[in-house]
Amino acid sequence: MAQRQFRSDDTDPWTDGYGTGVDGAKTITSDETYDGANAGCSGTSGSNTLTLDLASTFQNGDSVLIHQTRGATANDNPNWELNRIVSGGGTTSLNLARPLTRSYLDGGDNQAQVVEMKQYTTVDVNTPANWIAPNWDQNKGGFLAFFASISVNSNGGNFRLDGAGQAGGGRGGYHGGPDPGSGQTQGFRGEGWPAPNNVKTTARNGNGGSGGDATGGAGVGGAGGGNGSGGGAPAGGGGSTQGGDVAGNAGLTIFSWGGAGGSGGTNNNGGNRGDGFGGRGASGIFIFSPDIHLENSGGVNLNGSNGQTTANGNAGGGGGGAGGSALLKGVTVNIGTNKISATGGGGGGGGAAGAGGGVGRVHIDFATSITGTSNPGADTRQDATIFPPAKAGFFADFV
Repeated sequence: MAQRQFRSDDTDPWTDGYGTGVDGAKTITSDETYDGANAGCSGTSGSNTLTLDLASTFQNGDSVLIHQTRGATANDNPNWELNRIVSGGGTTSLNLARPLTRSYLDGGDNQAQVVEMKQYTTVDVNTPANWIAPNWDQNKGGFLAFFASISVNSNGGNFRLDGAGQAGGGRGGYHGGPDPGSGQTQGFRGEGWPAPNNVKTTARNGNGGSGGDATGGAGVGGAGGGNGSGGGAPAGGGGSTQGGDVAGNAGLTIFSWGGAGGSGGTNNNGGNRGDGFGGRGASGIFIFSPDIHLENSGGVNLNGSNGQTTANGNAGGGGGGAGGSALLKGVTVNIGTNKISATGGGGGGGGAAGAGGGVGRVHIDFATSITGTSNPGADTRQDATIFPPAKAGFFADFV
């Protein structure tokens, strides 16, 4: 499989290491949203051209992450790669330093995006600040992804990529199933890898949980989203209401987000609304730095949100969103004790309860040492190739 992901088994090695530090030191002292340039994009495997859905603030020399965030037909997986912009900054046509290793599709159910990976020297997230991923608007957003050429430290502050918010606003990743409406009606599926949350169905949406059925005395709760583990299926669905599938892989060479929960169905002919929204899934973070320290208070929050509890006794609660994904690369990495958390949200209550979301994924590539634990436990891999470049002027090897 062709890839450019800063790994020893890359078919096209990433020679830019941990970036140039051109964006300087970054210190977060109050709540702040990550402000790297971001746009929907499309491109063809083997081409050096990436086409954006609108003019953006990308600049020549920017390092970028390209990710197929939703993909009904694009390679069947949430693929990703690293690259660098050579020319075209500020336009809708970017010329890249290296040919794309995958094709990326944008439009309708297929939604790919390109994210500027800022190139800091140091990153410090201090008490009581939150560094927050931009909202996923079902076209772009959701990622907090950066290089730091010297070090990254959480000093009581938090990296926030959790599924806060229900079907609508909030931060994080895939959207939960919305309010199914009044009367006797099926719940909406949660957003997942293949498609958005706009269909009423008891079938899972890839890793998005299905909506609850309208059968039974109180409807059926929504199903939970999946990621590192599958989402739960609610009681009372007769096996027809499906939790979201497992997604991605342990090494995060296929980088999945947490699937969202479906909304609960309602069996209320009296007309009260269901309002058992599905919980939002958590999105994803990339931290690439030679020296990573998360052992102090604070950490990385990638937890899925809870499904909504409905006050309607004839309706089901929403399914919980799944935990997101964290990929860390460093020479020495200390993640403390469960400072990275990617758990699933719980199902909401009501006439019938929704089911919980699955856990997320954590993977860490390290060159010399790793210390600490995460929830769920991290998949780890020692890779002696991910040291910073040994010489100055390494961009010359990349073009």
